[in-house]
Amino acid sequence: LDATESFANLVSVPPTTEAALAAGKLRIDPGNPGNSFLLDKLRGPALNEGHRMPLNSLPLSEGVIDVIETWIANGAQP
Repeated sequence: LDATESFANLVSVPPTTEAALAAGKLRIDPGNPGNSFLLDKLRGPALNEGHRMPLNSLPLSEGVIDVIETWIANGAQP
């Protein structure tokens, strides 16, 4: 993964999942963790929103997810 490409593909980008898109979510919504689909996917997505991430692996610890949530809340800067 290239950091620049990853950032550009995630931050302020609409998801491809229809349910999340219809809910107005973004993959990562800077400053708005509650509207960031990535956090939904890490914590266990709702019905029709795909599978929990990482796929086919153990879930991330809540501590790691909290760090990601704080980064998003602080504006998701590169």
